[in-house]
Amino acid sequence: MDDVAQPIEVEVHRVEHPERTGDPAEDTWRQYQVWGTLTNRTDRVLETASVSIVFHGEDGQVLGVDSIGAAVRADAGDHGPGETVLASVHFVGPGERVPFHFLRNLAAFDAPIASTSLHPRDLVFAAPEAPRCRVTDLRDERVDGMRVVTATLRNEGTGGCRAPGLVGERDEAGRLRFVETADATDDLAYVLAPGESVRARATLVADGDAAWRWSAGLRTWVDCRPTG
Repeated sequence: MDDVAQPIEVEVHRVEHPERTGDPAEDTWRQYQVWGTLTNRTDRVLETASVSIVFHGEDGQVLGVDSIGAAVRADAGDHGPGETVLASVHFVGPGERVPFHFLRNLAAFDAPIASTSLHPRDLVFAAPEAPRCRVTDLRDERVDGMRVVTATLRNEGTGGCRAPGLVGERDEAGRLRFVETADATDDLAYVLAPGESVRARATLVADGDAAWRWSAGLRTWVDCRPTG
């Protein structure tokens, strides 16, 4: 993958690229996945950080993608190739590095993927009254065989934080392995006002193939959806 220059810097941490079988039914269950980080290199808060991911075949041709993501872009008047990759966190402050996770089933592509490239998208800056949240009182415990992460999410910005959630990355040797999001409330209309706090809880299965989670590293961010 190619890194994207300023104003959004991209770092790819991990790619899962299973072999394409040629059977559409089987390939529907096989997922091409990318984990990494997006860093805001501007001096303003972004309402979201995003890039386009474009897929190429063996001869370098751009592959078509039959997916809801591609259809949404076309409906919005964006007929460029590939799909949009969004950060897992809205409202990215200057210099802030946040995680992203992209996945798409192999049956969605015209042909096998040989390479990908990342390209910057138009910037969407936040309004001056933007939320600015941080994690406090983080607790990482084992409860009934589960890894339970709880934290207080505090809004120290000047705008409301709609449907706040706790976002965590777990890694091996400093590399992003997985991204998990836990909403503080089921009410998507709930707004955490400036100066207020709310608790969030993430319960992580950590047995079988997921046993690596017991010793994996943990980092946290707060996600806030726009109120408008």
